[in-house]
Amino acid sequence: RLPDLELLAQVDLPDPGEFLCFGRSAQELVISSRRHRCLTRWVLSGKGWTERGRWPLARPATALCRGPDGDRVYLAATADNRDGSEQHGDHFVQDVILGLDLESGQWVYRRPTQERREGQVMAGAIDSGCGPIDVKLDSQGALLVAYSGSHEIGRLPLAKGLEERLDFREQDGLCPGSVADLGEGVRLLSYPAQAKL
Repeated sequence: RLPDLELLAQVDLPDPGEFLCFGRSAQELVISSRRHRCLTRWVLSGKGWTERGRWPLARPATALCRGPDGDRVYLAATADNRDGSEQHGDHFVQDVILGLDLESGQWVYRRPTQERREGQVMAGAIDSGCGPIDVKLDSQGALLVAYSGSHEIGRLPLAKGLEERLDFREQDGLCPGSVADLGEGVRLLSYPAQAKL
């Protein structure tokens, strides 16, 4: 509990989790596991936290965030096998943002983060784009995306629309590692390699 950092509870999970976010309420958590390449949904009841859903991933999620109403979660991934089949081989890259509807358990959103020319039909054949390393919701309900090894931050509308790219190349060549929206058009960027915010 803030501001004293008092520990209120500890939850032991069967899978180690890298990222977590709340779902539709404070009694629902979604956790991504690198070890088991999956998302799990946990619900708090009188018996404590119990697992109520598991979705295998082709590769582990690189980021996870809650949607505007908590009815969906969005994750970044480097492979788009939504059937849960494992993607082998580092040569195959298919960077994508995926959305999962927590009520139905169905994948309902897919947005590749790579730009392709017509005729480029093979996975990995791209003009530009980097792997998403962080995804957060902004105050207008769009997704903010930090790209690994890039000077850019993307803003993806959840409805159809073009991605806006903000280029920070002129800011001493910094590559953002994460992004957050503080409201009123203010964005917080972290630059881990340079130890800066």
